[in-house]
Amino acid sequence: MLGKYGILLAQWEETDPELLRKLLTRTWNRLDAGIRKRFLHLMIGMIYRVSRSELARRGSPTGDVTTAPFAFSGDEIDLDRTIEATLEHPLPRYENIFVLDRKKRKNAVVIIMDASGSMQGEKLSMAAIAVTSLATNLDARDEYGVVLFSEKVNVCKRVDQAKPLDEIINTVLNIRPEGRTNIGIGLLAGLTEIQRSTIDSRIGILLTDGQQNTGQDPLGIARRFPQLHVIALPGGNPELAGKIAAKGRGSLISLKGIHDVPRAIAKCLCR
Repeated sequence: MLGKYGILLAQWEETDPELLRKLLTRTWNRLDAGIRKRFLHLMIGMIYRVSRSELARRGSPTGDVTTAPFAFSGDEIDLDRTIEATLEHPLPRYENIFVLDRKKRKNAVVIIMDASGSMQGEKLSMAAIAVTSLATNLDARDEYGVVLFSEKVNVCKRVDQAKPLDEIINTVLNIRPEGRTNIGIGLLAGLTEIQRSTIDSRIGILLTDGQQNTGQDPLGIARRFPQLHVIALPGGNPELAGKIAAKGRGSLISLKGIHDVPRAIAKCLCR
């Protein structure tokens, strides 16, 4: 049974679905199991839509730009190289045209997400969008892992493990934020996962509000990552988040709302 509140939400699904999505985004972890089950399809639909918005706008962000002869692919001409070739061979031909081609490089990425008691309301939706944005920006040649942490660690997906994305999203949405924040233990689990990969390009992404209140100093662990970016959630400790990013030779990206998340993930993969 949905109860009176659930019935009201069901009415909003008919009369104002966008308002309902906003409400679900802000209150998901406080809703009972019956209401969450009833509206799970709306949450997952919203998560996919927001996650893919940056991918549709920019395309796949990863890869190194090279110059290649025109082969009926590539849409950006390398003017300098084309002019040089034309001066050497004035007769017009396809071989004189050079384009900029982005060669996809393989990535191994581990996203380490805060699941402590401070991850209330919209922050939980941001976490679900973050992991979905990451997965949709990668392809079958890439590897990614998902680590959740509070005072303890849950390795939701190992870096070399095949697991349906919907299952991962459901795991994140089923989080009941609780416990203190031990960023160090989360980073240590993430580091273990990233070291399992043999791919050259290995990246860690920490998603947290930075409010560490238990456990060891995370800075020493951050230094051991090949590269560690920090995505800072609203209302946290930006000073600590910045120090972690600096030790990890990565970037600090601050969020204001859910629509900032896909762009933040794309920036992490570009750098």
